[in-house]
Amino acid sequence: GNLLEMPAPLLQYDCIFCRNLLIYLSQPKRAELLKRLSQWLTPQGRIYVSAVEAPIAHEAGLTAIAPLDLQVFSKS
Repeated sequence: GNLLEMPAPLLQYDCIFCRNLLIYLSQPKRAELLKRLSQWLTPQGRIYVSAVEAPIAHEAGLTAIAPLDLQVFSKS
């Protein structure tokens, strides 16, 4: 499925793994997808991205969580 076209889930997620997808999207689509994924998280939820995508998540306003080598982000 297309994550940019999926309806919001009925429940929120504690953990979303989105690895090696963002690098293939344009900047506006990256921001749109990260915004959508953030909305799908519980308040303490986490988004996991690859190391190369960490700057993309940071630029989208997500907050990195230690240890940074895991590339785990939370809502801001």
